Amino acid sequence: MNFIDSSFRAARPKPLEAADFRQVDAVFTDVDGTLTSSNQLLGRTLRAMERLTASGVKLVLVTGRPVGWGDCWLRTLPVEAVIAENGGVCLSWDRQGRFRKTYAQPTAERLRQRRRLLRAVRSALERVPGARLSTDSPYTEVNVEA
Repeated sequence: MNFIDSSFRAARPKPLEAADFRQVDAVFTDVDGTLTSSNQLLGRTLRAMERLTASGVKLVLVTGRPVGWGDCWLRTLPVEAVIAENGGVCLSWDRQGRFRKTYAQPTAERLRQRRRLLRAVRSALERVPGARLSTDSPYTEVNVEA
């Protein structure tokens, strides 16, 4: 039995340069492997980000990376905000241009969950010979990394 309708033809996507952004308020995008190529943010990608934001479209980066990366990106790239640590924290500028950090959970709950997560990590490290935490991405506030 064939479940594919042979009369269906998907529209071929247009190049991004041809896209009509007049009704787009914001673009949310992943970073690694989406904006980057071979772990690098290419000049042409940065120029595209600049053109997008210059046209009035807000650009928001979404990443699993630590908040330290998000802080750097917010301060150096043409973005409105950075959602980091798998949605655990959002970095942005307020209307007066002041740095703002907003957490997904209230402080007490976030700290309780972090203690719980640290206990689970310590338990796993004790039970799994040779296991260790990553050391290449410090400055986490919600996730756990060494």
